[in-house]
Formats: sequence, structure tokens, C-alpha cells
Amino acid sequence: MLTSVPTAVPTAVPTAVPTAVPTAVPTVAVATVYASGCQGGEFGQQQLMTFEGAMPGWHFGGTLAALGDIDHDGHADLAVGAPQADVDGPASGLVQLISGATGEFLYQWTGGAPFQQFGFALAGGEVDPNGWVEVLVGVPSGEGGLGRVDIRRTDDGSLLQSWIGSEVGARFGHALVVIADIDDDGSNDVAVGSPQSDAVATNAGLIELRSGRDGTVLWSHSGSAFDQVGAAVARVDDLDGDGLAEVVVGVPFADGDPASGGAFNGGAVRVYSSVDGATLWITEGTGVGDQLGFDVRGIGDVDGDGLADVIAAMPGADLAGIDSGGAWVLSGADGALLLEIPGGGESEYMSAVDGAGDVDGDGHCDLVVGASSAGRGEAGQVRLISGATGAVLCVFDGPQPNDWFGARVSTLGDANGDGVVDLAVGAPGFEDDALLPGRVHVISTLPMPLAADGHEIDASDGGSRAFSLDAGRGFAGAIYLLLGTLGGTDPPLVVDGVQIPLAPDTVYFPLTLGSPGSGPVTGALGILDGHGSGAATLAVPAGSDPALTGLVTHHAYVVLGALGSVEFASNAVPVTLVP
Repeated sequence: MLTSVPTAVPTAVPTAVPTAVPTAVPTVAVATVYASGCQGGEFGQQQLMTFEGAMPGWHFGGTLAALGDIDHDGHADLAVGAPQADVDGPASGLVQLISGATGEFLYQWTGGAPFQQFGFALAGGEVDPNGWVEVLVGVPSGEGGLGRVDIRRTDDGSLLQSWIGSEVGARFGHALVVIADIDDDGSNDVAVGSPQSDAVATNAGLIELRSGRDGTVLWSHSGSAFDQVGAAVARVDDLDGDGLAEVVVGVPFADGDPASGGAFNGGAVRVYSSVDGATLWITEGTGVGDQLGFDVRGIGDVDGDGLADVIAAMPGADLAGIDSGGAWVLSGADGALLLEIPGGGESEYMSAVDGAGDVDGDGHCDLVVGASSAGRGEAGQVRLISGATGAVLCVFDGPQPNDWFGARVSTLGDANGDGVVDLAVGAPGFEDDALLPGRVHVISTLPMPLAADGHEIDASDGGSRAFSLDAGRGFAGAIYLLLGTLGGTDPPLVVDGVQIPLAPDTVYFPLTLGSPGSGPVTGALGILDGHGSGAATLAVPAGSDPALTGLVTHHAYVVLGALGSVEFASNAVPVTLVP
């Protein structure tokens, strides 16, 4: 029974339930929280949150970075860039830091002047040894075209350092990543790409490893004319046995040697020792215009040899039709091809990649790839791929044409605290009432019992959010009760041995428990259908008290057995009232 609640809360589930309610609930293990398998499609029960750009033309979600748990609440957080945002003039740019727990904006930084492209590149990592993650922001058109990298703290949002490029038009800060403390000064060092550097040859590009303490260049590499070295850069765990991570560099317009299977604009992936910049291996694209290295990531161990591996996008590859795009998974040991992932069809331009952890539990790192031009009218598509076999584990489709869903993908870790890896997907082409504000979706890699169609409601204009309940067929015909709280999710409530991920407050929780038909949620109490599914709606009227702005509600439902015993509890879903 629901008795472990504050003293002001009713101690029993209300008895006014439909007369057709069964007297018992099918026996299902309490630990069964997720429906089995991936739903895919337009990701209904797998969507955790969505965030939209506030103004037309922002293309919000054009860049993404997983930050880990920056606010120390146990949930992974996210940085989102909108380099075309016009907050401080055309294409001045903007970056927002977002809580993975509630969807609240933690910080917002802007470019300060027109045409900066602030936020074109993003990375998270601890640069300064202060115990907090820093956010690195690439500003490749800043400082009169010299480019800039800003390093900002996440404990107070302040600017820690700024590095300015030395060559106009080189696009310093186009790509960046935190590597490791190479020079043993206590600060982790940073790789920065300048793909249009002409220092060696026209658009040869440049990759630099810079000291995290003061930006001093520790080593650098360039290329041949039009290679665009440094168009993409990533970190991969130690490959040469020195205990330090290595630097992965994408060179998407490199011309390979035909005698060894290379091709014009086939592209390349280069891996350098972080200690001295020594080349560990180079893998070249084999098709004309493949552009291997357009996006690169260091990932987990795919082939089971004990070393991390690398995934690289090649959007111009013709693996499944002209310009279908694709990706290669390369051995961290020597760059050998382990797995080829084709795009789904002609002109998909698969161009975004990341590792996804071990989603299917087979002991191998799995993969996530994005093809922003796939689907109907360039809605876009994201696929989860088995690292062991290359099989497609799940497909997520962009919700509407021209979303460019999958233009960016990033594995967050666990955003909602349920122990399952979550993904962030950029859809910078999303268009609603405004023109191209852009949107970001946070998606679970497994279906959840409770999902919502959005996670914000405008307090002044009012609005509603629809909840979708799916407890699984084992609970078909059972009673459910949707509960809410203003107290967050920690500590969770435990009733009848079942953990309900809500921390009861003394106002809203008693209302949803004792009078589910009189609160702001319709459908809060009912019977699950033959599939174990249900629906409810949270509605907030227009003209709500301005003092409610910023209020965060969390909802979760329980499935009830005979005499009101709790048999099952869903995940919690936050909804925030915004200005």
C-alpha cells in the first residue's frame, strides 16, 4: 500500500476506481521495468526529452557535446550549440547547457558579435584540475577570422581561458576535444583543428595539441593542399601502452595513393600518439569522394582485442547507392577495417557517428550513426548498430520532413538515472511555428514505461503535455495511477518493495494520490488496455501565476494489485513551466 509518504498525505490509494477493475494483477517480477526490444520509428516510448531553439533560424542542435554529470545530481548533462543563432547579430552563435535530469537550462553563453559562429564546435572535459568539467566552445570565425577557443567553467559559468588562432581564415576551433595531461602539469591538454589553414599549403589544414594550462602548442601536424586536416578530431583510449589517450584526426578531403588503394577525396583517418605526435596509423578511404573522416570518434572495444577502436563517417561513399554515405569501424591496434556500415539508400549522406556502449549486452561496443537526409523529405534517421555483427538494433526516424534529424549524434551516458545509455540527436532543420529554430531529442536506447510528447509548458500561454504509458502486456487490464511531485526524484519512495522514483512533496503529491480526478492531469487513474498501455494529459491554463515559472514537476505511474498493493512503478518524467 502507499503508506510511506509525508504525514499530510493520504495513506491509501483512493477506492473510487472503475467497477470493471480486476481484483488481481498478473504476476510480473518487480525488476521488470522496461518493455523488451527497441520500438524505433518515431521513438514514442523511448523519447526522454526534446529541446527547441527559441527563435527562427537558430538551427539549434547543430552541435552537441556530452558533458557527464556537471551539476553532481547523478544524471548526465548536455551542451547544445546553435552557431547560426542571431542573439548578438547574424550568426553570432549560442551555447546552452541543459540538465539531463529536468531539462532545465543551466547556463547560456552567446557569441557577443555578428558572424562569430560561437558554438560551431563543442567538447566537455576537465581541463583545469578543479574537480569540475569544463566546456570548450569553438568560435572558428571569431576575432576577425582568426578563430577562438573558449574554455568555460560549469560550476559558475565563468570564462576560464580564451585561445586565439594565428591565421585569418584557418577556422581555428572548427573541431576540438580534451585528450589527457600530456605534459604532466596537472591540466588536461586539448586538440584543436584548423581545417582551412594555409600555413603549409592551401587548405592543407592543421591539428594542434595545446597545453590545457595556457594554450601553448605542444605539437602539430598539417597535410597536403586541400586535405583539410583537423576537420574532425576525437580522443581514443591508450593504444600504444603509455597510459595516455591518443588523438584521432579526420582528413575528409585527403587524396589517397591509388597504388595502395587510395582515391581522390577518399579521405583518411590518422591516429597520433598524444605524447609526441608520432603517427600510430593512417587509414585511407578507397572510393572517389568518400570523405572518410568527416566525423570521427574513439569508441570502446569492438573486436575484443583489449584496445579501443575508432569509428569514422564517410558521407560521400556509394555503399548503398550514390552518396548513401556510410561508416567504417577501424581497429585501434592498426587501423584495419573491422566493420563497414552502409547508408540506407541513395543521397542519405550518413555523416554523424559515435559509440553507444554495450546496448545489447553481448560484451562488444555498439554504434550509433546519423543520416540527416534519410527518410521522407530529408526527415533524417538514426540507427543503433551492433558492434559485433553490424546488425541494425534499432532505427529512429525523424518526425517530419526537413528536420535533418541525425545531423549530430552524441552518446550521453545515463541522462535519466535508469541505468540505460541515452542518446542526444540534433535536428537543426526542425520547423514549427517559427522558421528553422532547430530541435534536440534525448532518446533512451530501450523503451520506457512512461514517456511524454514534450517536457515544457509555457506558464503564461498555458498548454498541455500528453503522457504515454506502456507497462507491457503482463499488466493488461490492470489499474494504474499517475502520481506527481514538486519534490524531485531523490530520495525515491519505496512501497511494497517497489521503488517509485518520486520524492513526495506536501502539496502536489497528496493531490495526485488522494484526488487524481481533480488535479491538472486527466486520465490519471484508469485501466491499462490489452497491450498494457494507457494515456494521460497534464494541462496548465493560460495566465498561470508568474511565480510558477521555473517549477519542475515529475510524474510516474504505479500499477496496482488487489487491495491497492503496488506491483510496478514506471520511470519518472519531468515537465517544467517556462516563461
